[in-house]
Amino acid sequence: MNIFTLLTSILLLSGPASAQSADLFPLDPVTYFCARWQHSSAVKNNILYINGGIETFNYPGAFRTNWTNNTLGVNTFLLEVDLTASWNWKTNISITALNKTANPKTGTFNPNFVRGTMFQGPANDSRIYFYGGTSFLGNESFLGIDKGSSNQYPLWSFNGSNAVWDQFDIHTLWRPSFGAAAEAPDQGLGFYLNGQLDNGTSTETLAVGETTFYLDGMMVIDLVNQTANNISTAGIRNYLPRIGGGMQYVPGVGKSGVLVALGGQVDDSKISAITKGRLLNFTTVDVFDIASYIENPSGNGTWYSQTTSGAFPLPRTGFCTIVASAPDNSSHNIYLYGGHNPFTSTIYDDIYVLSLPSFTWTQVYSGHSPRWGHTCHLVANRQLLTVGGNLSNRSSSANGCDWEVKSVAILDLNSLTWGSVFDAGAGEYELSAEITATVGGAAIGGATKKTPDGGWDNADLGAIMSMTRIYSNAPVSTTPIPSAPSSTKSPTHHPSRLSTATVIGIAIGSLTALIFLLLLSLYLLHRHNLPPFRRLRPRHELEDTGKGELEPGKEKTKLELAGTEMRAEFPNSMVRAEADRDTVTYAVELPANMGRGAMWGVPVIKEPEECYSGGGKEWTGEERVKKEKGN
Repeated sequence: MNIFTLLTSILLLSGPASAQSADLFPLDPVTYFCARWQHSSAVKNNILYINGGIETFNYPGAFRTNWTNNTLGVNTFLLEVDLTASWNWKTNISITALNKTANPKTGTFNPNFVRGTMFQGPANDSRIYFYGGTSFLGNESFLGIDKGSSNQYPLWSFNGSNAVWDQFDIHTLWRPSFGAAAEAPDQGLGFYLNGQLDNGTSTETLAVGETTFYLDGMMVIDLVNQTANNISTAGIRNYLPRIGGGMQYVPGVGKSGVLVALGGQVDDSKISAITKGRLLNFTTVDVFDIASYIENPSGNGTWYSQTTSGAFPLPRTGFCTIVASAPDNSSHNIYLYGGHNPFTSTIYDDIYVLSLPSFTWTQVYSGHSPRWGHTCHLVANRQLLTVGGNLSNRSSSANGCDWEVKSVAILDLNSLTWGSVFDAGAGEYELSAEITATVGGAAIGGATKKTPDGGWDNADLGAIMSMTRIYSNAPVSTTPIPSAPSSTKSPTHHPSRLSTATVIGIAIGSLTALIFLLLLSLYLLHRHNLPPFRRLRPRHELEDTGKGELEPGKEKTKLELAGTEMRAEFPNSMVRAEADRDTVTYAVELPANMGRGAMWGVPVIKEPEECYSGGGKEWTGEERVKKEKGN
């Protein structure tokens, strides 16, 4: 039990009058868990990490003696779930809530954001990484709410070996949120496609008001050297910036694997506040050839679009994906689970599989407990582990707490059976009968369907998909990604061990050079009568350049920001940001799933009758149990 949980427990035991004081302490997201969504998560070294996210807490509120007060707030801890041994989440799961500590170099804390992402990082790196996100402003009185954070440090890390937090200036202009993320850990690369800006993404975007802007470009983040590069996404066919979609790394094809972008929400209008936008369907997906970028880092890489076939999922956002390849690499299967349609208030409890290289969809599951805003991971060879999710269209989860009382669930991919048991020693992944009926072959592989039904939309993509690549999770020591233009960092290389004599020689030479430079510096300082030291502004504070401030007396203000970065255009009297890319940028607004009292950063979802013309009905607790049991 951590100190905050202990103090809160003491206050609760002291009587109703002290229950109000519980609001003074961060709420333990494990002990008082009710529901969790729009968080980020990653698996590293047999540990599941969960960070941030909106959460409802079940704890006695002011003058209450029962546990029925669902308090809306955020998760202010980093959660760890042990995956080294088997467990049953109903009986013996181990979940630890770690207090976030300040970065010892800057004194700042990792913000408690939502709609961000987490990267596991290279195998030989003991850190996990956090990128992007926005503030949850639905309950600003909740302790731990972050009202924006400087754009200077959109990338953070947590070292699992010594519990140290760190932050990195990767020379980007904006912190995005609600974009599609993927990771190639075998190459030390993270990817973040499009996303949005709002008044919760940073302190610099507070001026945007109650408007959301889509971002252009895809960030390629070098997790070995902690640098980043923004590349154009204008090469995507029928391109519009998107939010709320998914992107999955498929390592088994091409020279360096591919990224598959799925679904999401766009707006066909080029100006803000005109339409509600629309959802992308799954009849076409976009594929990025990673090798095309690695071989030419100064370019934008190559995107392909491919028509799909089979049983398509309905358009949606807020879903999660994983990939599992057949034992013989004859097929690579992307599992898409859950999600919702924000325009119709529809939530989904289904699983579809996109099998490559045939680009064929197969529905493998349909249930009665829908959720959105969750995350999922492939663990122990063949198990889909899901984390959290909202069960309703109201951010207060008014229809009750998550019936998965520990915020996790397990699906065995071979049998397509849901359960509460995580099997750390599960056998190898095999294809289910539903998938083999689509792609041919048997459970262990041998797929016979190797091309799309309508042929390849581009012959070059066909050549890439026919090239088998052996996935390796070996340590990554260097990547070819260049530093950002304004960065002075050079790629970090890890040469073989030097001899003792060489090390001693280098040390003596370095010491001699250092003494010489010190003496020269003291001489020059004395000659010019300069003070020997100069107090520098801490790196976690923004320099007072005025670039982030509105110019008084001007109707239209312009932020001129150097470098290459995702960019957004702000119409009318809003701030305008520019970057040196020739890509098309659109400024659009989030669709009208915003109800009265919504705070920008994360919408407060209202009752269907309040937000949607078609009306709707929330499940009662009794109805929900019946639906979950299939009655």
